[in-house]
Parts: sequence; C-alpha cells; structure tokens
Amino acid sequence: MKRAIILMLGTAAMGLLISCGSGGGSTSSSNPTSGIKKRAFVSNSFQSQLDIVNAANDTVNTTVTTTATGATTTTLANTITTGTTPAQMALTPDKKLTLVFGQSANTISVIANATESSNGQIPLPDFTESFLAAPDNTTAYVAVPNAPITGQTSGAVEVLNVVTGVLTNSIPVPRARRVVLSPDGKRLLAFADSTDQMWVIDTTTQNATVVTGFDRPVFGVFSTDNSKAFILNCGPECGGTAAKVTVLDMATNTPGTSLAVSAATIGLLDSGGNLYVAGTGAGGGKLDVINTSSLTVTKSGVAISDGYHQRIALGSNSKLLIGSRTCNNSVQGCLSIFDTSAGTAVMSPAGGGDVTGIEPISGRSVVYVIEGGELRIYDTTTSKQQATQIDIVGQAVDVRLVD
Repeated sequence: MKRAIILMLGTAAMGLLISCGSGGGSTSSSNPTSGIKKRAFVSNSFQSQLDIVNAANDTVNTTVTTTATGATTTTLANTITTGTTPAQMALTPDKKLTLVFGQSANTISVIANATESSNGQIPLPDFTESFLAAPDNTTAYVAVPNAPITGQTSGAVEVLNVVTGVLTNSIPVPRARRVVLSPDGKRLLAFADSTDQMWVIDTTTQNATVVTGFDRPVFGVFSTDNSKAFILNCGPECGGTAAKVTVLDMATNTPGTSLAVSAATIGLLDSGGNLYVAGTGAGGGKLDVINTSSLTVTKSGVAISDGYHQRIALGSNSKLLIGSRTCNNSVQGCLSIFDTSAGTAVMSPAGGGDVTGIEPISGRSVVYVIEGGELRIYDTTTSKQQATQIDIVGQAVDVRLVD
C-alpha cells in the first residue's frame, strides 16, 4: 500500500517537494546552507529541529541579540526544521539523505543533506525504535511493533521508498521491534520481544521466514561475507534461560553452534573478526569478546555500566563505546568505554543519564555522545570528556555525522 507524504514547507527550512503521483512537482530551497564542511546533525526533540554542529572544531554558529533593555537572547543559526519531536536518525549509505523519526506524529522525515532542508514526511502506522536504509539509497526498513495487520497479531516491518516518499509494503512480523540488514542488503533480520524465534526477510521477494531455536533473540551481527549472522540471545535479561551467541547459516536459515556469553543485547564486529557482545547479567553490565574464526570467548565478563544496552560504536584509538538506558546511574553513568588493546573498560560519571546516540568523528580523536539529553564530547585518547563542550539548547536525542 502507498501513503502520500505530509509536506513540511516552513520558512525555516524550505523543502523540496517529493512527487506522490499526479500533480507532484518540485521547488528548490532559497535558504542559505550552513557552509560547514564537516557536519554532524543532532536531533533536538524539544525544538523540533536538527541542530547542525561543526564536527571539525566542535562549534555551532549562533546568533546573539541584545535588546535596548539589555536582555540577551542566543539562538542557533544553523538548524533544519523536522517533524515534531525528532528522535532517532539513520543515514542512507551515500549520506545524501538523513531519515528522522518524529515521535509525536509517528513519521519519518526525509532530510536532503546537501540543501539542509526537509523533503517531507512519510507517515508510519505507529512508533518505531529501529529503522535503517538499504544499500540502494532508496529503500528503508522500519520495525513497527504495533502496526495493525488484518487478521493477525499486530506488528510489521514497513518498507519505505524515501525518494518518492511512500510506504510501499508492510511485511507482517508480530511485534517487530528491531531490524538488522546484511551488508549486501539481501537479507533483513527482524526481532521481537518475549519470543524464542526471529524472522529472516528476503528483501527481493519481501517474504519473512520464521526461524526458531533461540533464547530470547534480540539482535544480530552479520559476517562481512554475508554468509552467516551471529544472533544475540538475551536470555535471563529478557525473561529467557541463558545468554548466548548462535551462528545462523544465511543460506539455509539454520541455527548452528551456540556459545555461552555473560549477557547479550548489542554487538559489533570489528575488521579483525572480533565480536564484542554487551548486556546486563546477574552481576551487572558485562562485555565479552568472541573470536569469530574459532568461535571462542577470548575475553569474558568485563565490567561495564548496567542497564539495557542498545548503542555501540568503535571509535579511534582502539576505543569501543557502549551505551545503555535505565542504568543505575548513581555509581557510574550509562556510557562505557572499552580499550580493545588493553582489554579494560571505564565508565562515565554518575548522573549522566541514558545514552541514546553515539557517533565517532572520523579523522579525529573524539566521539559525540548523547547522554541524558545533552551532547557530550569524549576524547578517545583519555576516555574522558574533553574540555570543549557544546550546549544544545533543548533535548538532544541522536547524532549523525553526515560528511
């Protein structure tokens, strides 16, 4: 089915109309762009905009106005108007478009990065917390757990065309919560809460196959050759029995060898074949390192922050950053930084709040982290916040480097 976009053409960000059938047309933006060569977009839910940060020198362009009475106001000069309460973001692989979820209206805003303007919004049937763009730079997959499906349990993976601005298909997946795409874009993994099965979607036919034999699977990491996926079984943290990593053969959709781990809700595979798996077990937050060639645990039970881990990224200087939400936050914060060379981890200071975004800045020894609604800049040489910080006026939710 197709749904027309809702056009957003405000004075702050004049958008390019997306054709939705007869009568479609286009207009170009007359607003000047920021001119920043290395940009990071920060979703600001309070202001319903994206703030543009200069990621080369950690600054934002501002306008300061002093009235005759002496009152001073400061506003961000470089912003992009989006749908209301923007939250999570995703980039197309060519980095030409940024997709932004609007929490209030359940929409995906399509941002043209070159013109720093909105191409409009694509309505979703309900909320999402997981979506991504395919290698064709046109298709996006969105997990919508409460999407209504006639005659079936609610939940679907919605397929969007982000160029024409329409929802093209709904693939039934009961309570679909998270999606993970293979590097070649041919297979999509879909995960739901409180179940011991998962779904493998053929992106060509858009048919979903149920795969059983897991223990509360919540996430997957593909091998670089697309031949297998390492499925993270959450186990006790999600109401199951045992946390483990199971190898899924993508040619046959058959689960194979399983390896016990300390906990498992998020993972990342580095270029050397090391799989980093994080989660929270009985003793708190834990990180394991798996050699995927031998399928052995080479480092087990490294203490990290507790909470539900859903953000992970590899930064410069061999630093792996892991973020969680609903961590204890009274002894340490929700961000952990693991030194992959030394095999040790440090945690952010208490009181920082949930980590909702992590973005390493290429070519620099810094990582942008959204922590408790604030943008924090961490130095990967020290694993601490650097002296220079940026105050985002509002509520920051996510961050993406677009250049």
